[in-house]
Amino acid sequence: MLTQDQLNENKLRFVQLVEKLRCIEGAKIDLLLDYLNNSDFFTAPASTIYHCDYTGGLCLHSLNVYDSICSLVSAFGLEDKLDPTSLIIVSLFHDISKTNYYEKYIKNEKVYSPTGKQYDNMGNYSWVSSEAFKMKDVKERFLAGDHGFNSFFILSKYIPLMDEEIIAIINHHCGMDTGNPIKDLSAI
Repeated sequence: MLTQDQLNENKLRFVQLVEKLRCIEGAKIDLLLDYLNNSDFFTAPASTIYHCDYTGGLCLHSLNVYDSICSLVSAFGLEDKLDPTSLIIVSLFHDISKTNYYEKYIKNEKVYSPTGKQYDNMGNYSWVSSEAFKMKDVKERFLAGDHGFNSFFILSKYIPLMDEEIIAIINHHCGMDTGNPIKDLSAI
């Protein structure tokens, strides 16, 4: 869980990075920031059960990806070969389609402990209610293809993208889920 101060710090850092994209001809950064500020982007989770599945996880995950990409670029000495704005675009917005995608709910779960009030074949436990996230009903969320394509589609309204950025965003799962199989990019 993130504190309110951490949520605010992450949002500030994210916006500062986005401000660096104003140099892109045709970019609509004010409209993009309006979209983000009028959505749940800064408070949404990045997933429901895997990574950063808590309030503010989507923004934090995006910043973590940015930091990882910058570390890799530095480790391989690629600073002069890669456009820093592309690194910002691909890392910060690869999951923009998760904006307004999840909703909170309360789940009940067993917590095992020696002081639990109930017992089953695994031991003593108590029921505990906790906050969790689930996908919104399909009628309440935006869909324009798979997750990667959705992110490209949304972002392209605000920033003109280079082919490499489009490919990176659309294929960022690289076949790790059934909805986004590995594509033969050599045929393009």
